[in-house]
Amino acid sequence: DANFLLERLTPSIIAYTESGTAFSNYSQMRLRGIDQSRINITLNGVPLNDMIDQGVFFSNFTDFGNSIETVQVQRGVGTSSHGTSSFAGSINFESIHLQNTEPGSELQLTAGSFGSYRASVEANTGLQKNKTAFYTRLSRIYSDGFRDNTSTDSWSMMFSGAYFGDKDIIKFTAFTGKSNNGLAYLPVAESDILANPRTNYLNE
Repeated sequence: DANFLLERLTPSIIAYTESGTAFSNYSQMRLRGIDQSRINITLNGVPLNDMIDQGVFFSNFTDFGNSIETVQVQRGVGTSSHGTSSFAGSINFESIHLQNTEPGSELQLTAGSFGSYRASVEANTGLQKNKTAFYTRLSRIYSDGFRDNTSTDSWSMMFSGAYFGDKDIIKFTAFTGKSNNGLAYLPVAESDILANPRTNYLNE
Protein backbone atom coordinates (compact mmCIF):
# COMPACT_ATOMS: atom_id res chain seq x y z
CA ASP A 1 0.00 0.00 0.00
CA ALA A 2 1.35 3.44 -0.96
CA ASN A 3 0.52 4.91 2.45
CA PHE A 4 2.69 2.40 4.30
CA LEU A 5 5.47 2.83 1.75
CA LEU A 6 5.51 6.54 2.60
CA GLU A 7 5.40 5.81 6.33
CA ARG A 8 8.62 3.78 6.04
CA LEU A 9 10.38 6.36 3.88
CA THR A 10 9.78 9.65 5.65
CA PRO A 11 9.10 11.01 9.15
CA SER A 12 5.89 12.87 10.06
CA ILE A 13 3.64 10.32 8.28
CA ILE A 14 1.40 7.90 10.19
CA ALA A 15 -0.68 5.32 8.28
CA TYR A 16 -3.29 2.73 9.25
CA THR A 17 -5.65 0.33 7.49
CA GLU A 18 -9.06 -1.05 8.41
CA SER A 19 -8.01 -4.65 7.73
CA GLY A 20 -5.14 -4.53 10.24
CA THR A 21 -2.49 -5.25 7.59
CA ALA A 22 -0.18 -2.99 5.57
CA PHE A 23 -1.16 -4.88 2.45
CA SER A 24 -4.74 -4.19 1.42
CA ASN A 25 -8.16 -2.65 2.14
CA TYR A 26 -8.97 0.97 2.94
CA SER A 27 -6.12 2.92 4.45
CA GLN A 28 -5.57 6.44 5.65
CA MET A 29 -2.50 8.53 6.38
CA ARG A 30 -1.73 11.69 8.27
CA LEU A 31 1.12 14.08 7.56
CA ARG A 32 2.19 16.15 10.56
CA GLY A 33 -1.11 15.09 12.20
CA ILE A 34 -3.31 16.33 9.34
CA ASP A 35 -5.48 13.99 7.24
CA GLN A 36 -5.27 13.21 3.51
CA SER A 37 -7.92 15.76 2.49
CA ARG A 38 -5.41 18.51 3.32
CA ILE A 39 -2.38 16.95 1.62
CA ASN A 40 -1.72 17.92 -2.00
CA ILE A 41 -1.04 14.54 -3.69
CA THR A 42 0.06 14.32 -7.33
CA LEU A 43 1.40 11.82 -9.88
CA ASN A 44 3.95 13.39 -12.23
CA GLY A 45 2.56 16.76 -11.14
CA VAL A 46 -1.07 15.82 -11.93
CA PRO A 47 -3.52 16.00 -8.97
CA LEU A 48 -4.79 12.69 -7.53
CA ASN A 49 -7.07 14.14 -4.83
CA ASP A 50 -10.76 13.34 -5.27
CA MET A 51 -12.72 16.37 -6.44
CA ILE A 52 -15.56 15.79 -3.96
CA ASP A 53 -13.92 15.10 -0.59
CA GLN A 54 -10.26 15.82 -1.48
CA GLY A 55 -9.06 12.39 -0.28
CA VAL A 56 -6.96 9.87 -2.19
CA PHE A 57 -8.17 6.28 -2.02
CA PHE A 58 -5.27 4.02 -2.98
CA SER A 59 -7.50 0.96 -2.43
CA ASN A 60 -9.09 1.78 -5.80
CA PHE A 61 -5.77 1.19 -7.58
CA THR A 62 -3.84 -1.32 -5.51
CA ASP A 63 -0.13 -2.02 -6.01
CA PHE A 64 0.30 1.62 -7.08
CA GLY A 65 3.69 1.83 -5.37
CA ASN A 66 5.09 -0.91 -7.62
CA SER A 67 5.03 1.50 -10.59
CA ILE A 68 6.66 4.42 -8.78
CA GLU A 69 10.29 5.43 -9.28
CA THR A 70 10.63 8.31 -6.82
CA VAL A 71 8.56 10.22 -4.25
CA GLN A 72 8.98 13.81 -3.11
CA VAL A 73 7.47 14.82 0.22
CA GLN A 74 7.28 18.46 1.32
CA ARG A 75 6.16 18.72 4.93
CA GLY A 76 4.37 21.77 6.27
CA VAL A 77 2.13 24.42 4.73
CA GLY A 78 2.98 25.06 1.09
CA THR A 79 1.62 26.48 -2.13
CA SER A 80 -0.61 24.48 -4.49
CA SER A 81 -0.81 25.53 -8.12
CA HIS A 82 -3.55 22.91 -8.66
CA GLY A 83 -5.37 20.24 -6.68
CA THR A 84 -6.25 20.46 -3.01
CA SER A 85 -4.65 22.88 -0.57
CA SER A 86 -1.37 21.68 0.97
CA PHE A 87 -2.03 22.53 4.63
CA ALA A 88 -0.18 19.42 5.81
CA GLY A 89 2.25 19.32 2.90
CA SER A 90 2.64 17.98 -0.63
CA ILE A 91 3.45 14.50 -1.94
CA ASN A 92 4.42 13.96 -5.57
CA PHE A 93 4.82 10.47 -7.01
CA GLU A 94 6.99 10.04 -10.10
CA SER A 95 6.17 7.04 -12.28
CA ILE A 96 8.79 4.75 -13.84
CA HIS A 97 11.37 6.81 -15.77
CA LEU A 98 10.82 5.43 -19.27
CA GLN A 99 13.88 6.96 -20.93
CA ASN A 100 16.41 5.45 -18.52
CA THR A 101 14.83 2.00 -18.07
CA GLU A 102 16.36 -1.07 -19.66
CA PRO A 103 14.03 -3.29 -21.76
CA GLY A 104 12.69 -6.25 -19.84
CA SER A 105 9.84 -7.90 -18.00
CA GLU A 106 9.23 -9.08 -14.46
CA LEU A 107 6.85 -11.45 -12.69
CA GLN A 108 6.30 -11.09 -8.93
CA LEU A 109 4.45 -13.65 -6.80
CA THR A 110 3.87 -12.99 -3.10
CA ALA A 111 2.02 -14.95 -0.39
CA GLY A 112 1.60 -14.33 3.31
CA SER A 113 -0.54 -14.57 6.42
CA PHE A 114 -4.34 -14.32 6.51
CA GLY A 115 -4.82 -15.81 3.06
CA SER A 116 -2.92 -13.02 1.35
CA TYR A 117 -1.43 -13.32 -2.09
CA ARG A 118 -0.30 -10.96 -4.83
CA ALA A 119 0.63 -11.51 -8.46
CA SER A 120 2.12 -8.79 -10.62
CA VAL A 121 3.53 -8.80 -14.13
CA GLU A 122 5.18 -5.81 -15.78
CA ALA A 123 7.04 -5.08 -19.00
CA ASN A 124 8.96 -2.13 -20.41
CA THR A 125 10.49 -1.50 -23.80
CA GLY A 126 13.21 0.95 -22.86
CA LEU A 127 13.98 3.77 -25.29
CA GLN A 128 13.49 2.48 -28.83
CA LYS A 129 15.06 3.67 -32.09
CA ASN A 130 11.91 5.64 -32.94
CA LYS A 131 12.39 7.61 -29.67
CA THR A 132 9.37 6.04 -27.95
CA ALA A 133 9.24 4.03 -24.73
CA PHE A 134 6.43 2.10 -23.03
CA TYR A 135 5.74 0.52 -19.64
CA THR A 136 2.79 -1.51 -18.35
CA ARG A 137 1.91 -3.44 -15.17
CA LEU A 138 -1.02 -5.68 -14.24
CA SER A 139 -1.57 -6.76 -10.61
CA ARG A 140 -3.98 -9.00 -8.72
CA ILE A 141 -4.29 -8.92 -4.91
CA TYR A 142 -6.37 -10.96 -2.46
CA SER A 143 -6.34 -11.04 1.34
CA ASP A 144 -8.73 -12.17 4.08
CA GLY A 145 -7.39 -9.35 6.27
CA PHE A 146 -6.35 -9.62 9.90
CA ARG A 147 -9.70 -8.38 11.20
CA ASP A 148 -12.86 -10.36 10.56
CA ASN A 149 -14.76 -9.51 7.36
CA THR A 150 -12.04 -7.22 5.99
CA SER A 151 -11.14 -9.17 2.88
CA THR A 152 -9.81 -7.51 -0.28
CA ASP A 153 -10.20 -8.78 -3.83
CA SER A 154 -8.70 -6.39 -6.35
CA TRP A 155 -6.85 -5.92 -9.61
CA SER A 156 -5.12 -2.89 -11.08
CA MET A 157 -3.34 -1.82 -14.24
CA MET A 158 -0.93 0.98 -15.07
CA PHE A 159 0.34 2.08 -18.48
CA SER A 160 2.82 4.75 -19.46
CA GLY A 161 4.17 5.73 -22.85
CA ALA A 162 6.28 8.60 -24.13
CA TYR A 163 7.91 10.14 -27.18
CA PHE A 164 11.28 11.79 -26.55
CA GLY A 165 11.98 14.40 -29.23
CA ASP A 166 15.04 16.59 -29.57
CA LYS A 167 13.33 19.53 -27.86
CA ASP A 168 10.11 18.11 -26.50
CA ILE A 169 8.61 15.16 -24.61
CA ILE A 170 5.08 13.84 -25.00
CA LYS A 171 4.06 11.50 -22.18
CA PHE A 172 0.84 9.62 -21.43
CA THR A 173 0.17 7.83 -18.13
CA ALA A 174 -3.02 5.98 -17.21
CA PHE A 175 -4.06 3.64 -14.41
CA THR A 176 -7.23 1.90 -13.39
CA GLY A 177 -8.40 -0.73 -10.95
CA LYS A 178 -11.31 -2.40 -9.23
CA SER A 179 -11.56 -3.65 -5.67
CA ASN A 180 -14.09 -5.34 -3.40
CA ASN A 181 -13.30 -4.57 0.23
CA GLY A 182 -14.82 -5.66 3.51
CA LEU A 183 -15.64 -2.77 5.86
CA ALA A 184 -14.41 -2.16 9.40
CA TYR A 185 -14.95 1.53 10.07
CA LEU A 186 -16.80 1.11 13.40
CA PRO A 187 -14.71 1.47 16.61
CA VAL A 188 -14.40 -1.65 18.75
CA ALA A 189 -14.59 -1.74 22.55
CA GLU A 190 -11.30 -2.52 24.27
CA SER A 191 -12.87 -5.45 26.11
CA ASP A 192 -13.85 -7.06 22.81
CA ILE A 193 -10.37 -6.48 21.37
CA LEU A 194 -8.81 -8.17 24.39
CA ALA A 195 -11.17 -11.14 23.93
CA ASN A 196 -10.58 -11.32 20.17
CA PRO A 197 -8.12 -8.92 18.47
CA ARG A 198 -9.78 -9.63 15.10
CA THR A 199 -13.22 -8.36 16.22
CA ASN A 200 -15.22 -6.40 13.65
CA TYR A 201 -18.81 -5.39 14.42
CA LEU A 202 -19.72 -5.24 10.74
CA ASN A 203 -20.77 -8.52 9.13
CA GLU A 204 -19.68 -9.81 5.74
